[in-house]
Amino acid sequence: LARSPTPTVVRCALNDPSPRVRAAALAATAHLLEGPATRTYFAAAEVRFNSKTGAVIRANFASLSSTLGDTACATHEALVRAVRGEPALSCLPAACKALSAFHDAAPFSRLPRDLVPKALGGIQRRLLDLPTEGASRVDGEVGAARVSLLAALTAALAAKGSPVEVTDSLTPGLVDSGDGSPSGSLGGILPGLVRYAAGGEGAGTRCEAFGALRAAATAHPAAVSAMLDADDSFGFRSILPASTFAASRGNEDGDGDVRVAQASTKLLADFLAAVGGGGAGTAPEDDPSQQQQAEKENEKGWSLPTDSLAALWDDVASAQFPAMTRHSSPLVRAAGLGAYNGLTAAALAGTSEANRRALMEAPRLSLANEKAPAVRAAACRAIGALAALTHESSGALRDALDPSVDLLLKALKDSAKSVRLPASWAIANVCNTAGEIVRESTLAKIADSCVAAATQEGDKVRANAARALGYLVSAADFSSEPSKAWLPGVIQALMSCLTTGNAKVQWNACHAMANLFRNPTTAAGDSAWSPLVVRMLLMLLRDTRNFKIRMHAAATLATLGDDRRAELEAREARRN
Repeated sequence: LARSPTPTVVRCALNDPSPRVRAAALAATAHLLEGPATRTYFAAAEVRFNSKTGAVIRANFASLSSTLGDTACATHEALVRAVRGEPALSCLPAACKALSAFHDAAPFSRLPRDLVPKALGGIQRRLLDLPTEGASRVDGEVGAARVSLLAALTAALAAKGSPVEVTDSLTPGLVDSGDGSPSGSLGGILPGLVRYAAGGEGAGTRCEAFGALRAAATAHPAAVSAMLDADDSFGFRSILPASTFAASRGNEDGDGDVRVAQASTKLLADFLAAVGGGGAGTAPEDDPSQQQQAEKENEKGWSLPTDSLAALWDDVASAQFPAMTRHSSPLVRAAGLGAYNGLTAAALAGTSEANRRALMEAPRLSLANEKAPAVRAAACRAIGALAALTHESSGALRDALDPSVDLLLKALKDSAKSVRLPASWAIANVCNTAGEIVRESTLAKIADSCVAAATQEGDKVRANAARALGYLVSAADFSSEPSKAWLPGVIQALMSCLTTGNAKVQWNACHAMANLFRNPTTAAGDSAWSPLVVRMLLMLLRDTRNFKIRMHAAATLATLGDDRRAELEAREARRN
């Protein structure tokens, strides 16, 4: 750190003889780093390097970005030093909180590449220096210090812009480089977290260890998946829900055991989503035009090979899901259903027939039989995730989802808003496959429920209802009498969504109107409602400030074609 005659907060945090002053200085640093102004400045921080020599590039003058970059590096070095060498355990939680705030705010993609490995190495060393297992039960400061260090490790593992070399360094089984650098010994971090999560240090420590593993699974899935060896030499499978619940059997209702069970279940859900490369649950909820872009982004992520992923889901279906769905805590059961967000069509197709059937049936059974709103909401999301896979899956999935439609329509009228929102999202996903899952006889029921939701519910439900109606009018044949009967109600609901509601409601209504105009069986050119809709779209294009609304309104008008627009303009002129 640079020497300065001026007393600074960081100098107080490192050198003041009083533990209370050091703790206060570290707390002040944490508050500064958490402030919105600091995050705005941090976004501009940068340290430029020569691509050939690796030396820092210095200009004749210090720009704001380089000054902020130097300040960020010095602050990070000071906080790592405080975590690694603070003699008073009572000050360690404040140091960990400040370092966590730094990792949450710093743009590591423009800072030196060794910052995150240094922090991980410093936290790991301090964890190893703490008293061994069981001491935290006697000394409260040791337990608080361990929990704080694990929280700081979580923030470091989840740091955005972390260099790709960190994943390689975290992979278990790598031999220490022997040069004394932190990155040479990071391979023991994940197995150490597994040992903390397995038990021995109390529920608080176990939950923080699970949280750190969740962060690692999300940011560095390749490193975490390396612990899935056949012999389970790292013990990763022993902390998954089935084994965790079995270890605490007989005391499942204890608060600590419920928290640990929920943390284990969330780890499995996040891990499945990460190694699947982005499953069906990551599909956009509010803008159908962004689906292709989201799919391309998912393809860029790391994922397990198809055979390994299918084998993992076989284990989930046969061992983990039965344990999660039968747990006494509704929070655990809801978290277990969240694992469907990581399911992919390839993984589902690669599982055995019995496990595939179990995966397809579990959400429907939970939605039909559960009393807890949180579990019903999770079941709706799981059904919606399965519905998003039908384009790539076999007819067995479509047949399994067909009985779920009535349950989703019932959930759309649930007394709990937390259930109605995911139910509306799931119905929109089902409607996106209207020709595959939804039968002709069911279209009218879905349309009536979505019309009611689009006109009576809150904006979030209305946005999904408008999206669902757009998919329905795209697939329906309005030359037949059954479909022709519910078309006027759909048009009135979409016109209401065009003029009222937030931006998501309006741009979904624009997209639905485009589908309505594209469907030749609606006879939009000869209808009485089309000139009014065109006028609404023109007003949105002229008056609204939201770019996406204007974009979708213009795209909807473009679907009319030159001849139809001229005809509608002539009809409107004759009326005026």
